[in-house]
Amino acid sequence: MDTQPAVLYSAFDLVPSPKGASTHITYFVRGLVEAGYHVQLITAGDPSLPERDTFMARRCCAWPVGDDPNYLRRAIEFGQAVMHHLDGRGTPSYDVCHFRSVWCGLPIVQAKSRLGYKTLFEVNGLPSIELKYHYPALKGSPVLAKIKEQEIATLLLADAIICPSAVTRAYIASLGIPREKITVIPNGVDTKLFEPQPPNPACDVSTLVYIGTLADWQGLDVLIAAMPAILSQHPVKLRIIGHGRGRQRKDLQRRIRKLGLEGSVSVDPAVPHHEMPRLLAQADVCIAPLAYNDRNVDARLLPDQGHRVHGVCATYCRS
Repeated sequence: MDTQPAVLYSAFDLVPSPKGASTHITYFVRGLVEAGYHVQLITAGDPSLPERDTFMARRCCAWPVGDDPNYLRRAIEFGQAVMHHLDGRGTPSYDVCHFRSVWCGLPIVQAKSRLGYKTLFEVNGLPSIELKYHYPALKGSPVLAKIKEQEIATLLLADAIICPSAVTRAYIASLGIPREKITVIPNGVDTKLFEPQPPNPACDVSTLVYIGTLADWQGLDVLIAAMPAILSQHPVKLRIIGHGRGRQRKDLQRRIRKLGLEGSVSVDPAVPHHEMPRLLAQADVCIAPLAYNDRNVDARLLPDQGHRVHGVCATYCRS
């Protein structure tokens, strides 16, 4: 008889993919498996992924969400697919249902008494804040207010919440969620893969590297705008590497052309996680230029200067 605790981990993300969410999910699933849990992973699917696979030695379902251009309809469809899976397993289905978004999270927490599991909400970002940066037409839309209501309901009903920073925890608590049920698990690094490398003495041009999404909240527009001032003092090359929507990539290219930076700044496609150590090792400075906006800062928490919710602006010089 299988006595391993059973966990359903559901995420409206593509796994594997170059995005940070995929890396986070990969390592989290690995940790659960190594701790002795029986894990079923359900993620969003596209034509490039098989519907059933083995991932990190555990079953994985990449649930197709169709080609509907409407993000919200795809997200709702994914949540319905997760509940179809849960309802088809009988009772009890899992010991724990671990989820990363409200899309499947709200129906999961609403069904927990009926299906007999505990629930864990992993909060890395909230769509009520983030969606307007991906879809500018949603800014000020009542849809975002409705999504926020659903997020708060999900947070209240979840048995436990985890998030990557103390400031994210403070923001969640400011929504009326009991602080004691929120646990901070900081993002980590695989030190076997990432370590400082000596500079290349033959290179007389410094290399700046940004690796991440091209989302508007990342502050890449500010970084590009700063390049003429940087170049006036020191010859450098800036590489922007990451996944982004066509609109975001075109906007960055337009800014580069407007400033005449085509020879100094490149915008390159995302790379798999295992290629990042090499790229970072080649850089003199790695940059995370998070913008000052409500995705990264909650001024209510520190009115005098704002408080960064999801990270800090930082540079890392190789030694």
